[in-house]
This record gives sequence, structure tokens and C-alpha cells, in this order.
Amino acid sequence: MELLIKPADEKMRNFVLVKPVKVEIDGREFTIPKGFITDFASVPKAFWSILPPMGKYGLAALLHDYLYRTGLVSRKEADKLFLKMMKKLGVSRWKRIVMYLAVRVFGGKAYVKKG
Repeated sequence: MELLIKPADEKMRNFVLVKPVKVEIDGREFTIPKGFITDFASVPKAFWSILPPMGKYGLAALLHDYLYRTGLVSRKEADKLFLKMMKKLGVSRWKRIVMYLAVRVFGGKAYVKKG
């Protein structure tokens, strides 16, 4: 699936969806709306040579950002869906594990509780 995005800022660190994206995972469907802003994978710049913000896991990172910002599912469920989506996209095992552990350990401040 090709994501249609455009830069949302001058530094090209955030991107805005030009059209909605439907993601199917675990028997569920999520529609990420046009205009949603993402930074894809929130990887510290020091690690970009190993894990750049955009990569094979881009759609998984987009879904994860959407789930974190909307609170549609629990944080734990969002992280599990992120892991499953990376596997579905063919991301290597070591990258999946590293990225999953990173969101479990460091992602708490970014999660928005619904309600």
C-alpha cells in the first residue's frame, strides 16, 4: 500500500496524510483520516542510521500513532497491533522486537486516554 503524504513542517519531521488510509489487522479495520499528522516511527535521531523514522514499518508506525492519539484501544493493545502489523509487513524479527520494546518502555507519555 502506498501512503500519500506531504510534509507538515519545514524540517520534514512530520507528515500529513493526503488521503485516508484503511488498515486491516487482527480482524479489525481502522481508517486513518485525511489530514492526520504523523512522525511515523519516533526514533531518536542518533539511531536513524539503524532505524529511520520511515521504513518497511511505516504503515505500522502510522497506525500506532493514530491509535495512541485517538485512544480507540488501550495502550497495550495499540502496541500489540503495532507488533503484529510490523510482522504482517515483513519487518525483520529483531527490528520488530526492538521497536515494540521501545514503545512499551518509552511510549507512555504519548498515549492519549479516551474519555
